[in-house]
Amino acid sequence: MTSELQLLNALRQSYKNDKKPKIQLYNKMAKALFRYDTDQKVVQYASKAALNKAEELGVNLKELNWHNQRKNGKDPDRKIFHYEHCNPISVLIKDVLTSDKDIAEILKENVVCWILKSENKELDAHHYRSKREGDWKKCYQACGIEPVEIN
Repeated sequence: MTSELQLLNALRQSYKNDKKPKIQLYNKMAKALFRYDTDQKVVQYASKAALNKAEELGVNLKELNWHNQRKNGKDPDRKIFHYEHCNPISVLIKDVLTSDKDIAEILKENVVCWILKSENKELDAHHYRSKREGDWKKCYQACGIEPVEIN
């Protein structure tokens, strides 16, 4: 069992037992754990448009993550590529704290996709910034984003 899994299980139990939970505190702790979990994973998806732009710039999105995005010199101000959580972290946190879903399954839903900043604006315009009901790929499709598995 991973540390993230153990800590999220403990967080869920504490939240359920807390008579007056401090929602912001639980959200911050869960968010930190999901971000840590994200950092341990290899990016699984990229949009076709992001892959095309990366090829044009000579960037290998398979080797890129949020932490080294600025260092490669191709996107120093993070104006081209967006490190997008396919399932918003806020949704995953809500699942951990308020549902009975298996936390290991929730962690599997913590998936990242490289998209273009313009594609991220489309997600926001369709009100998908922090809410995506059902399959995230359908939300992407509704915005004209074509995710491709890169690993």
